[in-house]
Amino acid sequence: MPSSGSGAIILGLIAVFLKNRKKGTAIAGLILGVVSLVVAGMVTAAVSAGVMAVDDSINAEHTVEYVVTTKGPASISYWTSGGSPTEKVSKNWKKTITSKELNATSLSATGDFSNDAASRL
Repeated sequence: MPSSGSGAIILGLIAVFLKNRKKGTAIAGLILGVVSLVVAGMVTAAVSAGVMAVDDSINAEHTVEYVVTTKGPASISYWTSGGSPTEKVSKNWKKTITSKELNATSLSATGDFSNDAASRL
């Protein structure tokens, strides 16, 4: 499908070659048609580069490191691409997840905070 720029160029060329006509408007239309094609090409290239950058970012490998520091027993639930496993821990805990998917991450840690020592985790 031709753009309006190519239509302006074609009509400008036709008008330039018509006899007994003033050429100013025809030349102006021809120049504006060429300029519109150049601008359209630059905008298309810029949008394409932006889309490629977003696509590269989404498909890049992402690493998330979950860290829990505790002095007592705790139950930890965290996100992985395969689900949300739960682990029981009694000391500091660390887990690294690597994924090529763009997903939200989450970590939940619960424990018994009824005594004073455990409440200062």
